[in-house]
Amino acid sequence: MSKLNKKNGKNNNQNNYRVEQLEPRLMMDAAPTDTDWKNEIDDVDISTYNLPATTEESIEGLIAYNSEGIANRVSLPDVLDSREIDFSDEVDDVKDFVKDIVEALQEEAEENAENAKDAAQAALIVAEQNYNTAKAAYESLFPDPNNISPAFSQTEQGITLQTLINGAQNAYNAALAHYNQVTTNFQIDASTLCARLVQDNENNNWSFTDNSGKINVSISINQAVSIDDSLDIVPDIAEKTQIDVAFKKLEKDNVKGFAEVSFEIDGNSQTSINSNTSVEIEFDFFQDLSKIDAKIGILGLTSIADSNESNPDLKIMGTYTLQGDTSSYDTEFDYDLENLNFETEESYCLDDDAVNCSKYGRLYKWAAAMDGAGTWTSNGKGCGYDVTCSPIYPVRGICPEGWHLPDTTEFKTLFDAIGGASTGGIALKSTSGWKDKDGSSGNGTDAFGFSALPAGQARDYGRYDGEGGAARFWSSTEANKEKAYDIRLLFHKEDVSIDILSYKFNAYSIRCVKDLEN
Repeated sequence: MSKLNKKNGKNNNQNNYRVEQLEPRLMMDAAPTDTDWKNEIDDVDISTYNLPATTEESIEGLIAYNSEGIANRVSLPDVLDSREIDFSDEVDDVKDFVKDIVEALQEEAEENAENAKDAAQAALIVAEQNYNTAKAAYESLFPDPNNISPAFSQTEQGITLQTLINGAQNAYNAALAHYNQVTTNFQIDASTLCARLVQDNENNNWSFTDNSGKINVSISINQAVSIDDSLDIVPDIAEKTQIDVAFKKLEKDNVKGFAEVSFEIDGNSQTSINSNTSVEIEFDFFQDLSKIDAKIGILGLTSIADSNESNPDLKIMGTYTLQGDTSSYDTEFDYDLENLNFETEESYCLDDDAVNCSKYGRLYKWAAAMDGAGTWTSNGKGCGYDVTCSPIYPVRGICPEGWHLPDTTEFKTLFDAIGGASTGGIALKSTSGWKDKDGSSGNGTDAFGFSALPAGQARDYGRYDGEGGAARFWSSTEANKEKAYDIRLLFHKEDVSIDILSYKFNAYSIRCVKDLEN
């Protein structure tokens, strides 16, 4: 998603955030106070954003026919309800939420500090009472008007009890100092505040990210769109997809607009507030099957407004299946969207059941995936277990002509494109078929149509396991003579693991990548 700078200021480099501490803690003098955070969030002044008024911002890949059948390009103003995007209500709500969390943390810290002070004071009173009780008992047993016997304070018991009093006094003094500091100068660092914001946030359109002492706040809103009834908007994508399909005209309900604004706070009201705004309009079309002998799924065409480009970029997302071809193709990443199901030596159906091959595709040992026998090409010839090889990339392997087995670099490119490996498992997993974990669904969102199925794996000696709980895909990257790299998705994990070293004699699923055109 492109970003439009509204003000110059701080950088917006985001890091992944992991909650490690949810209790508020006092920091050193450099940590911002509650007043610092409130003052800075009050300084955030984001209400509206206006799209750039360029006359050449036609959306690539779309074309509109008017009532007279004349074709014209579509621009963002043709579909957006308004050039002006109003963020004011959402931003104000977020500001109030941040201030409420700061106040809640302060109240909790004050309550905890007061309880600790009272407990320390009570302990001190008990220590003093114990000393006085023991002293009275000692003096009643050893009355000594002539001061011949040692004073109680000089006895071993007296010295021990006095040490306890001193310790209790020191603990009380520390608790009192802590209480005074919390009630007069409450300080909280960005990590602790961000952790609590993440924990208490119930709005799916808001996100808070800890960014090395700064908090990145992101707000997403739905953007109203409108389509002129006199226009028939259709995709013009034959060149990009290499297929000539007649699509039905765009329906109003199949246009979605999203706008996002983000800004960064660090508790320092003296620094400027940097905000970034982006707009994304998604068009979903359906094919007209009467015009072509092909089966084509929903295609999502996304245009992103960018102030630096007069012609916004077009991304085409979806799947299509050509008649007579069992493969499905992804028009955005060109990844095969079904596990390969081509029978060859050292390939298996899960549990030796042909139904599972239809359901999950086949499981292949690495030698079969690489076409180590050199049946189709020599790029992976000689690759297999207990040998090292020098494949020529890209390696077609077992994939159809014009496709190849992805290496780890290509998998990483995919993960970067979907937002990173840390949450990639959720985005890539299918929406059904995965086991639950402690009452929580292991299914994914299938946000990009990858539909990773939990096919499990075949291990050496004919053992099968992992159905419903794991999906593993071979890469063409070798580690050593015994192992190669694969990627792994698990039912109880949100991430997708890469660079997993696996024995080549295991059998995993395969996805193929379309070769780049020269």
